[in-house]
Amino acid sequence: MRLSLHCWLTSAGRSVKIMLMGQAHESSVSRDGNSVMHPDRLKALACTISRGGFSGERLFALDEIDHSGIASRSHLWKQNGAPLDKGEPPIGEVIPGLVAVRIIEERAMGRFLISIPDGEVIEVPSSQLLDRPSGVRDRTYLTETCARQSNAAI
Repeated sequence: MRLSLHCWLTSAGRSVKIMLMGQAHESSVSRDGNSVMHPDRLKALACTISRGGFSGERLFALDEIDHSGIASRSHLWKQNGAPLDKGEPPIGEVIPGLVAVRIIEERAMGRFLISIPDGEVIEVPSSQLLDRPSGVRDRTYLTETCARQSNAAI
């Protein structure tokens, strides 16, 4: 599967363009760094979370689809929807939680193509998609990556 990410600055903010299997999917980011994508496209998946090799990094596992990845703790929440604190979970422990996802497109038979924080694009049934915890910013890993790239270019 071919996936490419393009970021650029506009007078209104930043744009993120994903090329996936020959189809373009685009999102915009306001000057304050928040996605202007419709909030219905920003969801979460249940996962288990453990500590990563770096202080801001966490390992997450999506048991229902047999996938594991690494993400910033800012893209993960405890099972009750609370953000992960700096020392959570304790080293050597695994806790249930949620990982941020972005819906790219709706597929047939109630399935969705989604992007997850480790850069993978996967297909899941709608029954696995959960609402993100309240109060969570719309800013996600794609927009943060775009912001870092565009700020580095300035």
